[in-house]
Amino acid sequence: MVTNRCLGRFKVKWLLASPVMALAIGLLIMSMIAMAAPRAVSAADFRIEDFIVLVDDQLLFTGPGSVLSNKGGDWPLSPPIHRRSDLGSRNILQIGGSGSTYVPVEASALTDVAVIGRNVRLRNFAKVSHVIYDDVAGSYSKSGTSIVGPSLVETFAINSIAGTDSDLPAFPAFPTFTASANPLDDVVVAASATVNLAPGIYRDLRVGLKGIVNFTESGIYTFRRIIINQNSNYSLNMLANDIEIRVQDFVALGEYGRINPSAATGVVFYVAGLDDSYAGANGNALGVNRVAGRLPAGQFPAAFQYRGDGIFNACFVFVPNGTINLKGAQTFDTQWFGDSFKQFQAKGFTLQQIIEPPCFEVPGIECACISNFKLLSDGRLRLNGVNFSEDTVFTLEIFSQGYNTALSSFTAGAGDEATVPISELIITASDTMTTKQPLSNYGVSAGNFFMGIVYPVDPQTGNTGGYCIFTDKALVILP
Repeated sequence: MVTNRCLGRFKVKWLLASPVMALAIGLLIMSMIAMAAPRAVSAADFRIEDFIVLVDDQLLFTGPGSVLSNKGGDWPLSPPIHRRSDLGSRNILQIGGSGSTYVPVEASALTDVAVIGRNVRLRNFAKVSHVIYDDVAGSYSKSGTSIVGPSLVETFAINSIAGTDSDLPAFPAFPTFTASANPLDDVVVAASATVNLAPGIYRDLRVGLKGIVNFTESGIYTFRRIIINQNSNYSLNMLANDIEIRVQDFVALGEYGRINPSAATGVVFYVAGLDDSYAGANGNALGVNRVAGRLPAGQFPAAFQYRGDGIFNACFVFVPNGTINLKGAQTFDTQWFGDSFKQFQAKGFTLQQIIEPPCFEVPGIECACISNFKLLSDGRLRLNGVNFSEDTVFTLEIFSQGYNTALSSFTAGAGDEATVPISELIITASDTMTTKQPLSNYGVSAGNFFMGIVYPVDPQTGNTGGYCIFTDKALVILP
């Protein structure tokens, strides 16, 4: 059993929220605090910040391409960030088919990348480490040539990431907005010209060959459509952080374009439209082919498309009703949310977890919990679990099997056998941490012990952020 109490390790970023939205989310947080009484859990749910791609209908990563792991040597940051790099679909998830598709690039060595879908399909040239599928309402199939892996196949009901009976996480909130219908509010950028824009409500943004648009301030920019059909070194420059682009119908971004080349932080795209030709105005390639019952049924030009081979820096792109079409020989460190995601040409690109912190945090509590452990041959202890980071782990408490006080009031130093501070713990991934020294160096002698994690003190309240106690099995130290 895991006894868990989370008391306010909230990580909430108000992304250009209105006062009404802030009030609504604040009331939600207060209700969640009221529900945060101790309860038995097996592990945390899947977390949306751990997904590079998450869609409702179809995720078609057909190759060539790759996903970079945060944990492996291919990740460019040191130390690595403590978020996973998963791909998820609530319906169909296909890897491979047109070229070698590495998920992750070092497949099939199991790291911190999984393909998680109701129906998972591995096709030609798929190279996958970890598959999680729904064995009750879904399926898993593997057919074709040159398939490598997976090293681990699990189900929604029982898996090493989210525990028991966990489904994919909800999307962040999608704003309500309406663009201008007045043609006088069009923004037309002539070839090689530059236009400076302030936050506001516009109709269409049309950019010509090598045109430049400067988004000059933080804020919300609303359009009916963004149409850049010219394949050239055009630029959408973000001159401030926290810029929100809202688009009512569709986005068409031509090849070689530079979107946020300065890598301003907190840049997000919300696109509300369906896959549709919009009477011929949308020249994007076709999105996914939807079966009857999913709207719009059939196959139509995608609601969002970037032809790649340039620069694209955004925290996330969210297209809840349409397809995200992507191609280009480049690396994307963006999160992609929506109805569907499609690699629409066999031109390889790389996906990796965003380097900046997530632009959003679903209001909730970050709980670190132990799910398993192993006593290593050198006397050190390796712990497996969820949400391990310096933000969520303050101490590891080790207490005797018969010590009941810790189970009712758990704080730093509650372990009657030993307390191991975060400075003595090596966190190698969000699901793995190891003590720096043998347990004997912390005063642990022979006996049977349980363990728990104490969260850091909340600087706003001065209270311990919470705790999680693992009692599924005892740590046995022989004389």
